[in-house]
Amino acid sequence: MIVHLQKGSGPTHLDLGRWSVAIHGNVVDERGRVAVKEVGTRARHVYKLHYDPINFEVSVNDERVGVDEFEDYFFCMMNGSIVLEATTLGFVEILLCCRTLRRVDGIKLDIIYAEPENYRSRRRQHLLHRRDFELSDEVTGYRGIPGSTFFLGNYLGRLSTARPARAIWM
Repeated sequence: MIVHLQKGSGPTHLDLGRWSVAIHGNVVDERGRVAVKEVGTRARHVYKLHYDPINFEVSVNDERVGVDEFEDYFFCMMNGSIVLEATTLGFVEILLCCRTLRRVDGIKLDIIYAEPENYRSRRRQHLLHRRDFELSDEVTGYRGIPGSTFFLGNYLGRLSTARPARAIWM
């Protein structure tokens, strides 16, 4: 895999190409609007994805697909070059796309992310929340992702027979 990084103060300062497929998520701010507009003007087909962790479904341009069927459904759309617009896509949507794309030979994948001008962190004192930036209103807590979870109990059981585990608390 070859990774090329670019940095610029806007789309005009980047060497962007054209894509067969652009994939984006829900727009929540101005930088998301700009990023989605930019990839949309440079792609033949544009798909909006949103993962529903309660019903284990993915909305693809408002059509609902079960997460277990998503790979086959999405695989049929993949050809040529793909851009994932990561400013608006969440982690799960990116994971599901990448899991599908690993099955496609000869695909060109670009990922675009529009970084905020300034990161504003929430005023929290607890150590675990110091990198909790105000980039999203949605924090769902832990929810398993079908096909990407494993039972920790089974793993810990194997570890305990090998050697004692240590925990470090801060």
